[in-house]
Amino acid sequence: MSVSQSSSPAIGGKAVYIESSNSIWIFSFARATQTGNTLYSIDLSNGFNTKAPPAKQRSIDIQNSNCPVLHFPVVVPDFDGESINAFGTGSYTNTEYISNMIVCQYNTKTSNWKQISIPNAPLGRRNYGYEYIRSNGQTLFWGGDSDPITGLNETANYIWHKEVSMTSRLSAWVNPNLPYTGLGRTNATLTQFLDTNSRIAIIGGAVIDDESKVDSVTNFPMANMSDIILYDARTQNWDTAVATGQVPVGRKHHTATLLPDGNRILLYGGELFNDSGYFVLNDVAILDTTTWIWSIPNCTGTGLTRSNHTSIVIGNQLWVIAGSNGPTKAVDIQILDLDTYTWTFDAKGNRSKFSSIGGVGGLIGTIVGCVAAVLLIAGLITFFCLRKKKKRALENDSPLPYDNYNDPYNHFSKNQQQNNALLSTSGAMDYQTDMQSYNAAYPGVYQYVGPTVSQQTGLHDLAAPAYQPPTEDHQRWNRSTHDSPRGSIPNIHMYSVQGKPQKPNLVEGHEEGGPSSNESTNTLQRIP
Repeated sequence: MSVSQSSSPAIGGKAVYIESSNSIWIFSFARATQTGNTLYSIDLSNGFNTKAPPAKQRSIDIQNSNCPVLHFPVVVPDFDGESINAFGTGSYTNTEYISNMIVCQYNTKTSNWKQISIPNAPLGRRNYGYEYIRSNGQTLFWGGDSDPITGLNETANYIWHKEVSMTSRLSAWVNPNLPYTGLGRTNATLTQFLDTNSRIAIIGGAVIDDESKVDSVTNFPMANMSDIILYDARTQNWDTAVATGQVPVGRKHHTATLLPDGNRILLYGGELFNDSGYFVLNDVAILDTTTWIWSIPNCTGTGLTRSNHTSIVIGNQLWVIAGSNGPTKAVDIQILDLDTYTWTFDAKGNRSKFSSIGGVGGLIGTIVGCVAAVLLIAGLITFFCLRKKKKRALENDSPLPYDNYNDPYNHFSKNQQQNNALLSTSGAMDYQTDMQSYNAAYPGVYQYVGPTVSQQTGLHDLAAPAYQPPTEDHQRWNRSTHDSPRGSIPNIHMYSVQGKPQKPNLVEGHEEGGPSSNESTNTLQRIP
């Protein structure tokens, strides 16, 4: 792709707005060879003077032979949101015309330019009206004629088209069997509006009151702007409406653009012929499709005279692009503010939504990332809550492990401070006194039996009593089993170090450093 900046390029031709890149693309197709084709793009993110727009030259992308020479073309956006479709009559450089309509497509991201073959293509034509329906990707054509310069056999008569031809997302062409039964038109506009059936309003143009005449500038009268033809693409039904109010003068090569409310159509420019001569127009009129009443807004400033131009609504502005101002091609842009109806050449900059995060693609990525983050956080919270709940359940339902501070019945843990005070007193304490104190602290639990021992040194084995259920105040009793936590009733050992009795050490059997089997033991007996 070749891109160059031009301070004041000749950007005449047909334009289309691509929302995903917030840019306008302007095509012009040469009649002789593809090398005369031109293509420019204009980024709308920053402000500029529309008399000298900051257009980027991209013509080389469409100057190859991937597509034939295009005649009488129109350009519309593609349903994919990034491509542009050019419809028209085609010919090769040897002036051999193609009799059917052709379609070429330009991808604004890849710069790829190619012809697309669509089955059942209708006859090539000129001076037709067209409409692109964004909701379903349909492109419709109506009116105009086929003749020798559109590829029709030179011996055939002119064919005036009163049927609708359409293609949906560049699939097979559909040619409905219900043509309009009234007089045909050339250079009329087709505009879909948002009524119940989203019908299409056909406005203006020249009326074909004599089909034996050739399609020439002055052969046919202008249609009355109060005579509106209506087409329902869903049912293929035709109808008419009679508009009243401030009806504008008849014209062709004008634009009729739907305003953001979906009900009003803004008419701008065009040209007309009458007994007084040829005129290019610059007036604005609005047709309300809910009442079929024309009105003339009070505009500030003066619009440029235009015909064969392109009008695009972007936000609250109408962009009038290129076209013809009479004897020459127009190469500039003018903007109409739709809130104040003020004409201006000052483009303020129209940054697309979410442009700071990479446009629509960046928005989608941000949303996906946020959703993933929320799910991750929710998962972590759930995990830790379940873990904490499980831990609490284990603490409430399971007996504590026993050690120097806990026996299997949790006697010591119930009153830890009292136990410590009794069993860890300073100074010398004989073994009997210690056990008596212990029995006083826990009456009805253990009774010391055995010889009186004063200032014992060494190890004294205290055998645990036979199993008895705990009393009601033993809060941490495991009600699910009568087994001790480690499957057996432990022995209780007291160690005397330097004449000071130590806390009982509850162990199973004889652990390392414990008493041997031949040592004498003192026993505790449970008092019934």
